[in-house]
Amino acid sequence: MKTHSVTVLLTLLAVTLGAQTATPPSEGDGSETNPYQITSLENLYWLSVYQSSNLTEDLYFIQTDDIDASETINWFDGEGWEPIGEYCDFAMPLDKRGVLPVNRNRGFSFMGYYDGQGHTIDGLYINRPDESAVGLFASACCGTIRNLGLTSLTVIGDEEVGGLVGQASDVLIENCFVEGDVSGNMYVGVLSGFNISMEITKCYTKGSVSGQFTIGGIMGYICWSYTNNLYTHAEVSGLNGVGGIAGISWETSYWYCYVTGAITHTGQFSGAIIGGGNETSTTHRCYSNMETTGFPYGWTTEEMTYPYADNVYINWDFENIWVEDVYMFHNDGYPYLSWQAFYFEFIPPASLSAVPGDEIVTLNWHEPPDSLRTLLGYNVYRDDEQINEELLTVTEYHDTDVINKVTYRYYVTALYDEGESGPSNRVLATPFSSSSEPEIIPFRTELLGNYPNPFNPETVIEYSLSEDVAKLSLKIYNIRGQLVRTLIPASPHSAGIHQIVWDGNTDQEKPATSGVYFSRMTTPGREQVRKMLLLK
Repeated sequence: MKTHSVTVLLTLLAVTLGAQTATPPSEGDGSETNPYQITSLENLYWLSVYQSSNLTEDLYFIQTDDIDASETINWFDGEGWEPIGEYCDFAMPLDKRGVLPVNRNRGFSFMGYYDGQGHTIDGLYINRPDESAVGLFASACCGTIRNLGLTSLTVIGDEEVGGLVGQASDVLIENCFVEGDVSGNMYVGVLSGFNISMEITKCYTKGSVSGQFTIGGIMGYICWSYTNNLYTHAEVSGLNGVGGIAGISWETSYWYCYVTGAITHTGQFSGAIIGGGNETSTTHRCYSNMETTGFPYGWTTEEMTYPYADNVYINWDFENIWVEDVYMFHNDGYPYLSWQAFYFEFIPPASLSAVPGDEIVTLNWHEPPDSLRTLLGYNVYRDDEQINEELLTVTEYHDTDVINKVTYRYYVTALYDEGESGPSNRVLATPFSSSSEPEIIPFRTELLGNYPNPFNPETVIEYSLSEDVAKLSLKIYNIRGQLVRTLIPASPHSAGIHQIVWDGNTDQEKPATSGVYFSRMTTPGREQVRKMLLLK
């Protein structure tokens, strides 16, 4: 293993530039067996400072925690984050005879191995509209970036612009995602901008990307590469060379991908998967949504969302790589990647209600609709303290350890074989003696959801109000945002817990088709939405 004396020296220093502090990692020596541990924004910025004057070839880095980068919006007089690495003169093919050059000017590209270990960097901000090679990494070469997510991202550059990396050559990008907005002029992608001789696998993007030339929902420009198991929900807009996955592609293969985001183009060379390029770029088992991308070919939302049509996702690996989004909770019914983690991984019980009595409160709730995991039972919490001594296996609980005229707050969680869910909706209840009136107070104004879910042909939608409101409406929309049914037109409503049945019909009294629907409750100053699945 190569030694790096300059690295040892730098780890003894903390470089401070104005409000930006570069703090060397306290753990690790950069070797494969003892990588540098990036635990904070200061450590991450140290990598940017170090990379600006040193080679990172054969150095290893791991991220050991989620990083809040939202303060970068105030860095460098509004320019934000300083990308890791510097612009390099990577060659691009001018015709089909192009051969990847051996003697590239790699300059100070990031040439190491960065493993995010499933962690995220949130709120990264870059506003450098006159610069090329712009992203978390400006330039990367001959290394690996894996297991890293960027959320709430804003990146603005000129050419070779990407959320994760602006320009890259001979790099493996694996198990990464970007959620945010990326814009530039040329070679712009949500994940990566300009790409040569790459392998990009098991990644996804959400948000938006915009520019003029060579704009893609995942990559802007890519050549001599292999990509597989990708998806994007990003909205893509540009002039020429605009594509759902890649804007322009040369001699690159695409396996097992799908596109759902809207694609807007005003010039030539555009497509749902690839905007333009040469005929040796090939797609295999790739799919696009004709109802959302804006192109008159592909598949419908109903075909691409669960339950999937027989003519989509053919030969996809649903054992090891992809997961069927059976209940539409994770990815709007589209398949998602097996490594993805969701904050709502463990679905809580629904529609908790409380009925107080004389020194008793009776709680009832609905079972969470999650057959993907083994449900073991429930825990009941009163004033944030668990009160059941043994795990409950029924959806009712009688709390007798209460005092009349004292108000208590309750919620319920579901316990699965792999962990405990978050709380259900919360309710307040005040026990009362037989000579006084009962008091039931919903904890908050909330659209509680529907039961059963999935349903056929009808479902009960419950909602609660913490106070009387002058106007409340409840409407049903389909996945394209079209109004399907008005259940409650705008009208006054009293405080309490309410229910209404949707019979699965439209306003024209025609049966709604199978698919994802959204109930939307609107009250003064607030709007709430819940997802439903109609399966026939």
